[in-house]
Amino acid sequence: MAIAKRAKAAGGTLPGDCVGDKPTGLLAKRPVLAEFLSNGQFEDGSARQLPTLLLFVEEGLWKACLRDKAEGEVAWSSDLTLAGLLDALEHGLNTHSLDWRKQKPWVPGKGGK
Repeated sequence: MAIAKRAKAAGGTLPGDCVGDKPTGLLAKRPVLAEFLSNGQFEDGSARQLPTLLLFVEEGLWKACLRDKAEGEVAWSSDLTLAGLLDALEHGLNTHSLDWRKQKPWVPGKGGK
């Protein structure tokens, strides 16, 4: 069986929860997080590289790595529920209380086999 190609968003638009000015779904109650993830411009109008949000479950906790590519920094958070984790990220972005750390550059071959 062949694998179908995924459709690409046209013209740099964002799919799903981030279309337009009003987020829906998981981001509907988290407008600061939605804006942080989807806004490709800084306040001065210059282009901003969009961040990434990695979500996973480990040892019974939801965990997130929020990577601000524009600033070269990452922030980690965890919670017992996905909703609690997203709320924590929303609160941290809104109050500027996330513990941002400089992103360490990836080095090929480092870390063993």
